[in-house]
Parts: sequence; C-alpha cells; structure tokens
Amino acid sequence: MIKKHQVTGRIYTAVCVDTSCTLGVCAERNAMFNMITNGENAIRRVLALMPDGKAGVPCGACREFMTQLMARRV
Repeated sequence: MIKKHQVTGRIYTAVCVDTSCTLGVCAERNAMFNMITNGENAIRRVLALMPDGKAGVPCGACREFMTQLMARRV
C-alpha cells in the first residue's frame, strides 16, 4: 500500500498488482497514475507501507518516475 501527499494536500492510495509475468505494477506507480488521472502532476511526499506495516523502499523504476513528477525546489 502507498500513500502519496500531493502538493495540493490530497492523499492518493494504491496497491501493488503482482502477476505471474512481468506485467505487474507497483503501488507507487499505481498511486501516481491515480494522481495524474485526477489532474495532479507533482509529488510532495511518498510513504510506501509493506504488508507488515513497516516502511518500504520504492523500486528503481518507481524512483525514476517519481523524480520526473517531484516539485522543483528553487
């Protein structure tokens, strides 16, 4: 499960969709897709939770996608 705090303060949640082939999608990207679908385009904060409730680390593909959506700091 992932919760995303977008720049507007909205929270987006999603789950990981695992499949037997490589077509699965991580929760982080699912939450970002949900955010984009709802007209948002910048991330402020990400919290990835594992099934045991502990914080998790996004995979490389998710981290790369996040860097493209992160708000620029000047």
